[in-house]
Amino acid sequence: MQKPPIFDEFTQWRGIPPAGHQANFLGQFTRPAFNSDIVPSDGPVAGKFPRIDQEEIFEWITLLEAVLEAKDTFTMAELGAGFGRWLVAGACAQRRPDLAIRLIGVEAEPTHFGWMKEHLRDNGINPDNHRLIQAADTSDGRPVHFTFGHPAEWYGQSIIEPGVAFGDWPQATVSEVASTTIRRILRGFDYVDLVDMDIQGAELECVSADIDCLTERVRRVFVATHSGAIHDETQKIFTSAGWRSVALYPPNTRTPTEFGLIDFQDGVQHWVNPKLSPSAPRSRIRSYIRRIFG
Repeated sequence: MQKPPIFDEFTQWRGIPPAGHQANFLGQFTRPAFNSDIVPSDGPVAGKFPRIDQEEIFEWITLLEAVLEAKDTFTMAELGAGFGRWLVAGACAQRRPDLAIRLIGVEAEPTHFGWMKEHLRDNGINPDNHRLIQAADTSDGRPVHFTFGHPAEWYGQSIIEPGVAFGDWPQATVSEVASTTIRRILRGFDYVDLVDMDIQGAELECVSADIDCLTERVRRVFVATHSGAIHDETQKIFTSAGWRSVALYPPNTRTPTEFGLIDFQDGVQHWVNPKLSPSAPRSRIRSYIRRIFG
């Protein structure tokens, strides 16, 4: 299976990454300390393209489409940002020197939040010039209890009720943290190219509370969903608000896709807001399918 043609729009990075870092096709440098699956590159390399047989391929397509469609600025928010992987990927994908970049990163786990700042700096981005918020994502902005710990092995920390078991993570702890809402996160931004949301089960309440804000200001949304019920209800909200679906795959399924059979742990939802671009053509993904399959 060929890689999605949108990757042809981006020159594959080649060079020598900083010592101890991994480089991808965008020239995004990542420390192995951030994730136990990351292997540092050794010497001159051609940055690797993502695999197309995994659910992340749809997140890559969403991101790269948003980058190519940006006009005077590229504004992106990542909710449940971890170490800011997708924020930095969006910044690295830019090749226009005239295009201003505005990044919004929201992450509650303290080690991940610190790593997000470090990851931006490693890629030539000053975190002080962007909006980084250490908080959980909720519908009402009230304090919540949140899991901490095992940062390099686990990116599933989430809001949790005190005393509830949270899996096989013996060093994990639960503490009260501040939370914020989509409306607060986007305050002051009249147009956002992409909101990327992976907030471990809080996506339905957050989207439900602030769908009007998303519809007013956001061009494109990627949502990782964490149960079948959440997936279905989130889909209904976007559909009722007039959004157009580009990709919809429920979680915990093995599903045929245009890129072959893929195992989905998280669900995938990619939405485009026609109200902000009524004359925009349908996503390039449709032409990709025709080019791949004829």
